[in-house]
Parts: sequence; structure tokens; C-alpha cells
Amino acid sequence: MQTESPRNFLIQPPERSQSGPESLPAHTTKSMNNKTTSHKPAAAESAGSQINITALARLAGIPYATTLSAGLAARYGLSPTRPLADRLELYDLVWTVGGSLSGILPAHREQTATGLRWRVEFFSFLSGTADPVSVCLWAALDTTSLPGRLHLSLVDELLEHKS
Repeated sequence: MQTESPRNFLIQPPERSQSGPESLPAHTTKSMNNKTTSHKPAAAESAGSQINITALARLAGIPYATTLSAGLAARYGLSPTRPLADRLELYDLVWTVGGSLSGILPAHREQTATGLRWRVEFFSFLSGTADPVSVCLWAALDTTSLPGRLHLSLVDELLEHKS
């Protein structure tokens, strides 16, 4: 009977190619005032009528740069000064969209001139509501640019632009 040597399960951290604060994750770096920085503001980068939620979308497995329309942002009560991390109803949004894009959740999918789009419908508890509210949106993936860009907008907003 052979005896096996005990296995060493100690995992070594990966070696960093850089040294210094720029090689550390963003949430551990220190600012000029020697304070640890934490979450970025909600719409840390809002361009015109779009609010960038890419960091939050990545948590749901969405690999694309993701933006919200002005109407959808207003529906969720987003403001540039409030952090995204404390908005639990946004997690419903990104997880549902991520599930729809991957085919796990049902959604109507169609081809457009610029890529693909999915019609996503779900119920979510929005701030200030006691009952769940129906949310119906378009998730439009623009594949004409590399990497692809995902834009989320209310169905009503898209219908207004067409008429």
C-alpha cells in the first residue's frame, strides 16, 4: 500500500508586475488626504442624458460598457451624487438584464441595424413603493463599435423617438 504525501493547499497570491500604489485594486488605494477611498458616485460618469453603470453591470456578468437612458435613470431616482452600491433595486435591473442577455431568463430578442436588442420585463421594488412595479425596457447592444456597448432604456422612450 502506497502512502500519499499530504497535499499543500496553501495558495500563493499572484505576483504583481508593478510595484507601488497603482498596482493595488482601486478600493484599497489612498487619496491625497491619506484616506481610503470607497465607492464611486452613482453616475460618476454621466454623458448627456446617459448614466454609466458599467461597474455595476460587470457584477451581473454583463461584459459590455453599459449606460442607462435619462428616463430609466429618473424611474430609479438616480442622481450623480448618490452611490450605486446602495441602490438594491439597481441590482434587480442588472441581474435581470444579464440573465436575459445570456438566455437564462426569457426575453424577446431581435436584430437591428446596429446590433441586437432585447425587450426585458420584470417586477422590481423601486424606492418609495410598497408593491413591486413593472419595469419594461429595451437592452440595445451596439455591435458596430468594438467593444460592444449596451444601452438600457424604457420601452416608452424608444416609442417616442420613432413617432
